Amino acid sequence: MYVIDAGHFLDDKGALGPRRGPARTLAEFCAGLIAYATDFDSIGVPAPACFRCRKSEVEAAIDEDDAVLWWCPRCATEGRISHWQGTLWDLGLDGEPRD
Repeated sequence: MYVIDAGHFLDDKGALGPRRGPARTLAEFCAGLIAYATDFDSIGVPAPACFRCRKSEVEAAIDEDDAVLWWCPRCATEGRISHWQGTLWDLGLDGEPRD
């Protein structure tokens, strides 16, 4: 299981910090996953392809502790992303605190 703190991928302006390589790939995956999981208005954000197998779209849900939980139905890779609230990719509730 991948345990990811979204804040570790951000620069001081809130944009993705890693410029290239595996860190950039994982950061882009997490950004897409946050947007997908928080698309409560159904604006059509597509599910990202699994960064590991690249053969299936991942599934996602918001856990009780507000972490984004994700899993790949094909390769069984899974993870959780914390501290995503208020990032540029958070599409839910306009930055309002969640209950």
